[in-house]
Amino acid sequence: MTRDGKDYEGSERYFFGFRFIGSDNEIKLQEGEVRAYKWIPFVQLKDYLLFDNQLRETSEKITEIFPCAS
Repeated sequence: MTRDGKDYEGSERYFFGFRFIGSDNEIKLQEGEVRAYKWIPFVQLKDYLLFDNQLRETSEKITEIFPCAS
């Protein structure tokens, strides 16, 4: 696939499900671990995915991990 003049060969995706019950000030990002994070409602997920099939696949996995999410 080529996007914006760059060639992409593919990627591996891993799904991790977490239910966070704390507050944002408890989250301490470690350098080199995560650049940023953002909490979004499930219904806005489509706005943050890059590829056509990602919404369906990601929604299926989230619903599998958290059945009440959708």
